[in-house]
Amino acid sequence: MVVDETPDGDNSVLQVTVFFDGALSSRVITGAMLDALSGADIHPTLTPVAAHDWQSWCITAFPPKTLGRFFVYANPTAVPAGKVGLHIPASMAFGTGEHATTAGCLLLLDELLTQRQFSNVLDMGCGSASLMIAASKVQRMPALGVEIDPTSIPTAEENIRNNAVQATLEVICADGFSVPAVQRRAPYDLVFANILLNPLLAMAAPLVASLAPGGVVILSGFNTAQEQAVVTAYTGLGLRVLQRHEQNGWLAISLQK
Repeated sequence: MVVDETPDGDNSVLQVTVFFDGALSSRVITGAMLDALSGADIHPTLTPVAAHDWQSWCITAFPPKTLGRFFVYANPTAVPAGKVGLHIPASMAFGTGEHATTAGCLLLLDELLTQRQFSNVLDMGCGSASLMIAASKVQRMPALGVEIDPTSIPTAEENIRNNAVQATLEVICADGFSVPAVQRRAPYDLVFANILLNPLLAMAAPLVASLAPGGVVILSGFNTAQEQAVVTAYTGLGLRVLQRHEQNGWLAISLQK
């Protein structure tokens, strides 16, 4: 399944592409999809997919990407001198560096790491764990990743091992800031939250409460039309905006307590 998300004013347009085994008839597939989408204003269409060398396609479709000091690559390749390599293969977990939100977070992190040292990191909604891996590979600080989707946990753990930072990083399947594992390690001096608008607004108060004085949060997963709502929610709780990065209508912003 492939999900393509495009900002559209106050909303996001989702195009979900699902690949089925050719042994299933189009009638069975369409019927199952309509049943699953009952009541939703969604109209599935079916298109045959010819046999293809998907491995070769994947190598060309996910070329390495340089984001500040970070060199993000999905397939084995040489890391350029002076760059910090992040080996994050394309997978079911979000956060390979291809999406503008992840790229924005990495660029803001790159700037932050030139200014200060962090000692305790939380990645709320860690997905592939790319952000916490990036922070740890530069400063080797301990970090906790929290992900509500259980299918992302094995991918995050594999990425952590492949990047040789398993000694300092941990990921758990949980929801929000109230879980004991998150509270036990608070306060945090750096928090990532690359999610979506509504969860970012809902978690504003507990996120700010989990930040140490002077701590920084990097937020993303929202578009330019939604920026003011996010900024208002977090500055209203005492944070101040440090930087913002905009790409293709998507935003990442850093704020300090």
